[in-house]
Amino acid sequence: MVRKTYIILTICGVAAIITAVILGLNFSKNGTDETVSTETIPPKTVPIEPSNCEMPWEWNVIYVDYSIDWNDIGTDIKAATDACFNVIIISFWISGRLADAAQVWGQTMSEEQRQSALDYAHQHGARVILAGGGATENIENKVASHEGREYGKLLAQDAVKYGFDGVDFDLELKPGNNQPFYDGTMQEFLLAASHAAREVLGPNRVITHAPQAPYLGTWAGPGFGYTELMKDPSCEIDFVSIQFYNQCKTCYDTFDNLMIDGDLDGEGDKDHLNSLTGESAVKQMIENGIPPNKIVIGKPIAATGYANNGYVTPENLHDWGCQISEDPSFKGWKGGFMTWMYRKGSADVANFGKKVAQKC
Repeated sequence: MVRKTYIILTICGVAAIITAVILGLNFSKNGTDETVSTETIPPKTVPIEPSNCEMPWEWNVIYVDYSIDWNDIGTDIKAATDACFNVIIISFWISGRLADAAQVWGQTMSEEQRQSALDYAHQHGARVILAGGGATENIENKVASHEGREYGKLLAQDAVKYGFDGVDFDLELKPGNNQPFYDGTMQEFLLAASHAAREVLGPNRVITHAPQAPYLGTWAGPGFGYTELMKDPSCEIDFVSIQFYNQCKTCYDTFDNLMIDGDLDGEGDKDHLNSLTGESAVKQMIENGIPPNKIVIGKPIAATGYANNGYVTPENLHDWGCQISEDPSFKGWKGGFMTWMYRKGSADVANFGKKVAQKC
């Protein structure tokens, strides 16, 4: 999700297996007949204390990438935690290489510094997880080569090695390339990666994904991409931080086209009938079978400098979230919010984190 200017994704589910059978793909969760050895992986037993922020949502998520203290991001994790974020995603792991904040965490900080940052986060109700992928991952070749199992295993093993509370898959196809959804290879990759990661991480660490909104709608094929996988009750993804931004100038920027119908414009008219935003508003995702509280609404942290479009003020996000949480048609949604991205020393961090976390 680095410097987002295009669409992203991730997945889990039974309907996709049907697709795979039709296409003749190997759609076992491992992607092979092998299993991932976890004999040397210790279980995650550190308790996460209740958050000091009594927010009405399950999750308040922020990405930490390059605007950081390049000697010790413990100060940045503390700032994000103090701003009421309870999932802090450290970016990026790129096919085994650590970059940006992840590089500082793994190669510059001492084990004592890492543990101090984790202790502070845990004592204040927050998790710190490792993001894999990003815009420079060039995932197409790995998808075509059916490397999902190996990818998920290696990411999870490094997350455990460096003490993280879980992993986030941020896997981007090239702009406009939805063919891997149509031929089933993306679904195969994501299922295998998620299952391999869960085998390594065990039940107590989290697995998240960062799809952009069109990856859960008509743009991603007849099964609506992620949707056909997320609606499976056995899905191993804890939640998806959906990026409702960087799509078009009038996409996902009003209550109606963010929450009700992705094809609506700012005046309630159906003007996005171009297959990009169809079936990709929050209510449509819920109606199509995604569990409400696995849907986390992602937005840029401020109006400029973070995304090309899609900004909504944190005050409006909070109010809209409260509105849909009380609407029976949203089936009890309390998934919460995600933002791109943390910027060291910026008032935007607390402005977003604390405002969306206020009680309804």
